[in-house]
Amino acid sequence: MNNDRHLQLMRNLYTALQAETMARYGKAGIVPEIEEEKRGQSLASGAKNAQMLGVSEPEEAFSVPAAITECASWDIVSMDNGLSATCRGCRLIGMCKAVSTPSPCRMYCLNPIRGMVEALRPGARFEVQSTLWESDRCHVEVRW
Repeated sequence: MNNDRHLQLMRNLYTALQAETMARYGKAGIVPEIEEEKRGQSLASGAKNAQMLGVSEPEEAFSVPAAITECASWDIVSMDNGLSATCRGCRLIGMCKAVSTPSPCRMYCLNPIRGMVEALRPGARFEVQSTLWESDRCHVEVRW
């Protein structure tokens, strides 16, 4: 198996495991508790995650994990006082909706991004306008 094929299989496995985990959390009725716990972990480890991934700018908190996992594709527009990020497709959303899990958006994507953004720009306001779970796009505004 060549490296590209191996990497694609690993990405698919990673995404499928996230979807399976959401299904299990949903079945057990513990999504709110787990989501809150993971939110705290994501915010507390934002600086470490950014360093580990080589993320040095808030925009990269969206683009670098997406490039690594090939799960989502973010369009990022820089503004004088922040940025706007929009995603119109996400492989994890597709998998989760196919098996009727709860929304994975905040647990596996938005909170980790938020943690890195807030670590890089203390005081930044991370505002989720919509997610692909309930809309045709995920849209986040970050102001500083």
